[in-house]
Amino acid sequence: MLAAGRRPLRLVMVVLVVLGLGSCGTSKDRRLARGITVQEFAFNPDPFLAKAGKSIRVVNLDSVVHTLTADDGSVGTGRISSGSGDSITVTRPGVISYHCDIHNFMRGFIRTKK
Repeated sequence: MLAAGRRPLRLVMVVLVVLGLGSCGTSKDRRLARGITVQEFAFNPDPFLAKAGKSIRVVNLDSVVHTLTADDGSVGTGRISSGSGDSITVTRPGVISYHCDIHNFMRGFIRTKK
């Protein structure tokens, strides 16, 4: 049994460990959550929900080059190398379908609202 003086210390240590586990992600992880990632030849999340006029960060986590190009040509990143990113801005509400110019089987949707 723990001495009475050690119980508060043990409780503090447990709380610190639990809080620390919740922040194990990196700042990069938090940044990616606000945008589209390209990983394992897929866009995530799909669909991506955005507000019209807001910048959307696109980050390539694959080991090969990708693009994000709207099917209607309204937005596009150009070539994004591994570990790099770019930003796009969708200016009108609605649904935009997009693809990777290099790997045409890679497709996704952005749903924007006002």
